[in-house]
Amino acid sequence: MKQTLRMDYEPEQVVDISTLTREQWLAFRRLGIGGSDVAAIMGISPFVTSRDLYYDKIGVTPVIEEPEANWVAKEFGHRL
Repeated sequence: MKQTLRMDYEPEQVVDISTLTREQWLAFRRLGIGGSDVAAIMGISPFVTSRDLYYDKIGVTPVIEEPEANWVAKEFGHRL
């Protein structure tokens, strides 16, 4: 049986983030695991470790705030 590709697919929008502030959006992201978190979970992310991701999800803030060396890449990814 041959399957055809559906060209009328509409993605499901779970939450409308267009009205959220940056802080609200970040808080909402911490509620679950997103596609950008998978690389950290797998241990292959050059930007964040799985421990860093875990601490971020449970709300633990680092004692020593390190300067963000990869802010350009993160900003570019965020805008995409």
